Amino acid sequence: MNTTINQFAFLPLTPIQARYNSKTNKDILHNDLVKELDQFQVCMYDDSMEEAHIPKGAVLEINNQVQPFNRCIVLAFIEEKWVIRRFIKNSSGIRLLAANEKYPPITSEDRFIISGTVTKIIIDALDIK
Repeated sequence: MNTTINQFAFLPLTPIQARYNSKTNKDILHNDLVKELDQFQVCMYDDSMEEAHIPKGAVLEINNQVQPFNRCIVLAFIEEKWVIRRFIKNSSGIRLLAANEKYPPITSEDRFIISGTVTKIIIDALDIK
């Protein structure tokens, strides 16, 4: 199954029956697909993490059973879109940072949900420039 939601292609690692409704795709994905699956894959859709060696088109394995830890890479839901960012936690709160400086930091003041931790990155060697 390959379900495209917003900018990501979600590729479950376990077989499930997708409940996809294009009019409410964000809610369906967040509440059903992500929460039902312990592991799934997403394709990186932008250049926000290229400086962290995660190029556009890389496949990221996400595990929502792994608790985020400082400096790990996470999948987060913010302002009705999915983003991949580095998780930073310190005394001033939580920040989600892109590796590319053209993307602004996401702070604890922003409303976001962390939906899983990146556990594997698959890069097509033929696409490396």
